[in-house]
Amino acid sequence: AKLRRSKDRADSAYNRGHYRAAVAMYRDALRIDGCDCDAVKANVHCNLAAAALVLDRPSDALEHCTRALELRPLYARARLRRARARARLGQTTEALHDYDVYLKQPVEHLDGPDSFDSVAKERRKLDAEQRHRDSTSSSTSSNNSGGAQPKGGASSHRAYANYQQRRNSSSASASASASGGGGAPGAPGASSKRQVARGVSSTHYSVLGLTADAQPLDVKRAYARLALKYHPDRNASPDATAAMARINEAYECLKDPSLRASYDTTNGLRRRRAWPRS
Repeated sequence: AKLRRSKDRADSAYNRGHYRAAVAMYRDALRIDGCDCDAVKANVHCNLAAAALVLDRPSDALEHCTRALELRPLYARARLRRARARARLGQTTEALHDYDVYLKQPVEHLDGPDSFDSVAKERRKLDAEQRHRDSTSSSTSSNNSGGAQPKGGASSHRAYANYQQRRNSSSASASASASGGGGAPGAPGASSKRQVARGVSSTHYSVLGLTADAQPLDVKRAYARLALKYHPDRNASPDATAAMARINEAYECLKDPSLRASYDTTNGLRRRRAWPRS
């Protein structure tokens, strides 16, 4: 019962977008002695993985998903999150395996990004990207077969080719996002959407859809709204993770009065009215 109550409090923090606080609370819950409820512990590990993905910590997410699956081998949500963590870490073969297991499990899949069709699309896209990287690597190796191998041998060459491909893919995604219209997180217009997705030529205020005179409560509300919109579990867009990282960066600065004052001074921003310390 104590573990469940601790988990519920952490879930509440997570649902409000307080991911770092939720991580600390989930970890505290796992330290509770005298609880042998593997199902609840597995849920806590899986939720820790979700928070880690939002905070762009795929290694932590992988660790917690694996622990959750040790406790509950048929835990579909943990299997899917581990697939996504492995995909971010470049462990494509393992990620594809986890996607396949998830898609074959006789369970009722979730709606939205976790629905069967959405996950199947994720899996096909990852497989296509891997095939393209393999093709590019093979072609490059063939062209360089008569010359010297780069330092570190063929494996380093392939790794660098994969890195370049990932960079090009990310740049293409950002450009595609920038060229589209639609509403921006927290504010109308395409420019703010580009700023969140790409994280360039923007201020922390514009990322959150705010002006420089926003009150602390406005900052918190804007962050909570955007966190719900761009959470990787709710948003299947390839730009969601980058957007969430930029949103977190903006919030971490603007929620702290001293950091915010320093940021405003450095960037030549002036608030039109005073606001109290939170």
